[in-house]
Amino acid sequence: VGGVLARARRERGSAEEDDGVEFLTPALGAATAAEVEAALPSLLRRLDDAQLGAAFRRAVQTHAAKASKSTTDLGAADLLVKLHRVPAGAVPVKRLNEALNVCLSLRDVFGPLALRDALDRMTPPQGSGAEGLAGVPKAFLRTCILAVKTHPAQLAGPVARRVLPRLVDVGVWRDADLWKGFLMYCKILGAGAGAGGAVRSPPIPKPPIA
Repeated sequence: VGGVLARARRERGSAEEDDGVEFLTPALGAATAAEVEAALPSLLRRLDDAQLGAAFRRAVQTHAAKASKSTTDLGAADLLVKLHRVPAGAVPVKRLNEALNVCLSLRDVFGPLALRDALDRMTPPQGSGAEGLAGVPKAFLRTCILAVKTHPAQLAGPVARRVLPRLVDVGVWRDADLWKGFLMYCKILGAGAGAGGAVRSPPIPKPPIA
C-alpha cells in the first residue's frame, strides 16, 4: 500500500515493521486509484474474504463520496477491471477468483451497471485481431458467466449482443482457456440456466483447421 500505509503507521505511532492487516483497510480511504491498484496483490494475499469485502467497499465508496471527481477516482467498474489485470503470478489464480466472487457478492457496490461497464471495457475492440485477444483477461469469461447468473435480466442481453460477437471477431478459439469459457457460456445461455434464455447466443464458430 506504499506511502498510504506508511502514513497510517506514523499517525498511529506504529513501528515500520508492523505491517498488520488492520492497517490495510483504513489506509484505502486516503489512497489514490493507482495506490489501490498497486496494493491489490497484497490485499488479496493477506486479507480473508470478509476483510477483503470491507476493503473493496471502503476503496470504492470513499471515492464515490468525493464532492469533486477526477480521473484518479476509483469506481466499482474500475476496481473490477484492475482486479482482472492483476499480473499473472502475483497471486494464485484460485485467490483471484475468490476475490472476484467477493465483488459479485457485494451487490450494493458492484451492481449490474458497474458489471456491465467493466465487462464492456475488457471486451476486445472489433477488428483488433490477435492483439485484442491477447488483452482479454483469463478470468473474463468466468466473470461473464457469474455476472449474468447474478443479474440475468440486466446483463444477459448486453453480453450476448456485444461481448460474445467481439470474442468471435478476434478468434477466441485461439486461446484454449478463453475458448473453454466461451463454450461454457454459450451452453449456459442456450439452456437458459438463469442467464436469460430468451437471448440467442451467436453461432459457435468452427476453429480453422491448421
